Amino acid sequence: MKYYMKKKSQTPADADHEQIKEIYKNCPDNMEVDHIIPVSLGGLHHQDNLQYLTSDENKRKGNRVAYSVYPRQF
Repeated sequence: MKYYMKKKSQTPADADHEQIKEIYKNCPDNMEVDHIIPVSLGGLHHQDNLQYLTSDENKRKGNRVAYSVYPRQF
């Protein structure tokens, strides 16, 4: 409940609630909806801050902001 209330307070007035619902509804199998900038770090629950990641990618990302699914090549 605490997470839900925090997420609710971080949903800006210009968020398109219907579009956000569609993003969650249309999430491909074996994928998860992820906040690009995590809510725990001040990211907003907004359609422009959502992306699809596989479960493994989402676990690796954790609550980091600067994250690349693909490791850097030197």
